[in-house]
Amino acid sequence: TDNGVAATEEYCTNIVEANPGFTPTLYDASTYDAFMLFCEAANLVGATDPESINEGLAMIENFEGVLANYSYHEDHTFANQVYNVQIQDQELVTQEVIELY
Repeated sequence: TDNGVAATEEYCTNIVEANPGFTPTLYDASTYDAFMLFCEAANLVGATDPESINEGLAMIENFEGVLANYSYHEDHTFANQVYNVQIQDQELVTQEVIELY
């Protein structure tokens, strides 16, 4: 849980430093997590064709993303936990960690 919140904070800090004036949103963070899940899947199987990516996605366990901790579940969902954070005075403040699995 602490690692997930730290990953969220690191993502926000890095993206704002790289893009002054930019405010991170749910949309870019979720796109980032989706991209990183595909990269992790490709790394796990050592290939990038669609069948291999599907195999790799099914192998993912406890992957720390920006918005959640991810593992593949039989119902084809990934999030184990979701981090509810707010930006207060330009700082990320964790409101709660919601356990899904």
